Amino acid sequence: MRHFTRLPFMLAFAIICSCAASDSVAVAQDGRNADVNQVFPAVYRFSDLPVFTADGQFYPKLMMRMIRAMTSPSDWEEGGGKSTYTSYPQNLCLVISTHRQNHDKITKMLNEIRSHRAAVRSGEHGEPADADESPS
Repeated sequence: MRHFTRLPFMLAFAIICSCAASDSVAVAQDGRNADVNQVFPAVYRFSDLPVFTADGQFYPKLMMRMIRAMTSPSDWEEGGGKSTYTSYPQNLCLVISTHRQNHDKITKMLNEIRSHRAAVRSGEHGEPADADESPS
């Protein structure tokens, strides 16, 4: 009986470790072969995204609002659905449990945000490096 009480903690530890080692997302279960409506967890790394307060604290709530709005809001527990998320500030990631279509949308959105941020940093969007510069 004692071993069964440790199982949830061991599973959570394995998920958190995979978060630390992953680039962007780690799927805890192979969702490609799952039923379309089957909910399964995936770990999303947020360390390179704008999810921090001014004092540097991990605060992914705004990003989760965007994710819920971009997917089907009724899919989430708050809307009566089965999809959930849990924040792991110590690893700067979220474990999101939802179905394949939502995972695909989340991955696409996060990749677009990352691409946009990289383009802005490299100046590819034509935005001036210094707002005070005037055209010559």
